Amino acid sequence: MRIEQHQRYLEDIAAEEERCYSLGSLSATSGRVLCIALHVGVIPGLEFPGLGPEASEHVFGIDAHGYEEDEKKALQDFLNFMKDFDCDCDELVGHNIIGFDLPFIFQRCLAHSLQARPFVNLADYTPRGVFDTMHRWWLGAKKFVSLDDVAWALGIESSKTSEVEGSKVFDLYQAGKLDLIREYNLNDVRVTRKVYERMVASFGR
Repeated sequence: MRIEQHQRYLEDIAAEEERCYSLGSLSATSGRVLCIALHVGVIPGLEFPGLGPEASEHVFGIDAHGYEEDEKKALQDFLNFMKDFDCDCDELVGHNIIGFDLPFIFQRCLAHSLQARPFVNLADYTPRGVFDTMHRWWLGAKKFVSLDDVAWALGIESSKTSEVEGSKVFDLYQAGKLDLIREYNLNDVRVTRKVYERMVASFGR
């Protein structure tokens, strides 16, 4: 334990334990999946009348009434939904999805002993079937930028509000405001979709 952390424990044990718990939620070894949100739509540039999926949104982990679901069930429902994913003709889009979301999801599947063969190979930093908007922003360089900053640069409205943003999710969960977390996740997905469309229009595939 570092000196500054030891000092925080001496000053307020409960506050420091909650701080550590909050930080630990970002690791699959100590955290868990609360909510997975998806937007399904056609790949830009590959639109054909009468073909391709209708645009739709799906959430796993928090139901439409704002009630929490069991993590194992949420993961299994997500896997069932993605069972027909084909990296040769489908594309999974996300912001830092290569560095965080996909590894976290499959690590939690492993923790629950779920049969979850990863549907993409992350050994390559540019895996087939995955479009990472953070990766593309840096033209492939392994650097960080928030989705909010990219959206701001592109003139896209942020998913953040005065009441909900990433740093407040833990507090919202503690307060039982799962409906706000669910909507925030969906808004994140909507913003990511808009960023993705702009990048494809400018950079191509």
